[in-house]
Amino acid sequence: MLKSAIIGAGIMGELHAKACGQYKDVKLTAVCDINEGKARKLTQDYGGEIAVYTDYRDMLDKSDVDIIHILTPDFAHAEPLLDSIKAGKNIIVEKPLVTSRKDLEEVKKAIEKTKTKVFVNFSNRWNPVYQNVKKAIVNFELGEIRHGYARISNTLDIPLKMLRPWAHKSSPTEFLLPHFLDLVRWFLEDEVAEVFAYATEGVLKSQGVDTHDSINAMIRFQKGAVISLESSWILPVSHPTSVDYCIELIGSKGAVYTDGNDECIKKYCRKPEHPRSFLIDALDGRGIGFFYESLYNFFDAIIGRRESISNYQDGLKNAEVVLSILLSAREHRVVKLPLV
Repeated sequence: MLKSAIIGAGIMGELHAKACGQYKDVKLTAVCDINEGKARKLTQDYGGEIAVYTDYRDMLDKSDVDIIHILTPDFAHAEPLLDSIKAGKNIIVEKPLVTSRKDLEEVKKAIEKTKTKVFVNFSNRWNPVYQNVKKAIVNFELGEIRHGYARISNTLDIPLKMLRPWAHKSSPTEFLLPHFLDLVRWFLEDEVAEVFAYATEGVLKSQGVDTHDSINAMIRFQKGAVISLESSWILPVSHPTSVDYCIELIGSKGAVYTDGNDECIKKYCRKPEHPRSFLIDALDGRGIGFFYESLYNFFDAIIGRRESISNYQDGLKNAEVVLSILLSAREHRVVKLPLV
């Protein structure tokens, strides 16, 4: 039985705790959050003898655990990640891996030296929709991918309400774009050669959140494919879903189009709704969907039952491209990779 500990008892903490409870060979034994009340609530919701901490260093010293789940805000991943590596723990960290070049350099050195396993949770790889896209590419139904477009955006209430305490330390580029950047890299099985990006700003800053509103990035891969990536935090709150996303890939033999908003049910009652039935849901109290499948895959890999389809190198490459996009937008120039 593997013992897990969670750092960060927010929305992701609740999902990871449920996944631990549903996987027969993993037991949640500790939760850490700077807000002790949030940590205690999480332990009460999932029962059992779960220790509560407000300092993750104290938890690393006192808790005999096998897996550390790092679920802190974007900007606060590096420190607990480095300390967990030093403590010899297996690690599951939510994307993005890190948000600064300095942290990327330090984390890369630490991960490449450690014998423990580190996974960045790019959970969309387990989404049946994108599994089918990957299958079509592997089977060469699309031929060679030539160009494409990917968009993932949030409504204004995400930065202004849900993430308000720390949205100014993040952006749609760091919070959202890693998801689809990872998918495109996974689809193409290729590395990014260079990027050029523009950011827009003004709406969020006028609301007291000091970050950019949107990013548009052109990414050229080493084999020649060019992908346009777009992300925004300023969609109107009247949008039927809090996230708007799609991917289009055009190849030498065919094309594929996915629309995350066009799911199997649409509700038009008091307001338009598209329930996320394909994504994360509950059936008879049990969490189902691709998010849980990604965590089960990591647990299997830590135990040694199978290899994961995602590894630490995916997290490092993803963070490097995101930082390159931000650098390009800031300095108005093409940025060539590798960055570090």
